[in-house]
Amino acid sequence: MIVRPRPGLLRLFFILRGSVLQRIFPQVLVVMALSTVVVLAHRTDPGRIPSFDGAPFALLGIALSVFLGFSNNACYDRWWEARKAWGQLVAMARDLVRQTLILEHRGPAAAAGRRRLVDLAIAFPHALVVHLREGASPVDLGRVLPAGMERETLPGVPDKFLPDRILRGMGAVLATLRSAGHLSDMEFVMIDGVLGRMTETLTAC
Repeated sequence: MIVRPRPGLLRLFFILRGSVLQRIFPQVLVVMALSTVVVLAHRTDPGRIPSFDGAPFALLGIALSVFLGFSNNACYDRWWEARKAWGQLVAMARDLVRQTLILEHRGPAAAAGRRRLVDLAIAFPHALVVHLREGASPVDLGRVLPAGMERETLPGVPDKFLPDRILRGMGAVLATLRSAGHLSDMEFVMIDGVLGRMTETLTAC
């Protein structure tokens, strides 16, 4: 888990990374400019620009603070849900690597199948990041993706939906290992259960 240092109260006002200020900065400038014009006009010609009581703005501020509080809680819940899903994905990948160690001692074909499963398990989170995060660079994905995976097609799966293609490819490798007798029924069910949980994570995303 990545633990970052907690910034102080003063430093919070100058942090731009991850701040919403970068998105609302033009709107803030427009409001500041309009407010400046109104204040100057009121001082120059009070009869044309009358003064207002602050009570309506106070009520509006209270309502906005309540709505923003609910929105902030919803955003945190979504972030925490994604954090748990990503942590579960890391744990499932480790389970898959550990459970498939039995294939290393069952011949070259079984060992090659295990390496294929591990390679696809490594490529899966990278493909998920590229699929979910708009503008994510596919450079890392090309580095970890098994050779020929980008050119492989599976029936019923769009080419752009690479995470699902990877999971189906893992299922195909697992089925081949089972049909060749490298895995018992119990071992097949155990490893296939990990793939099922990875599919649930993909669906939740």
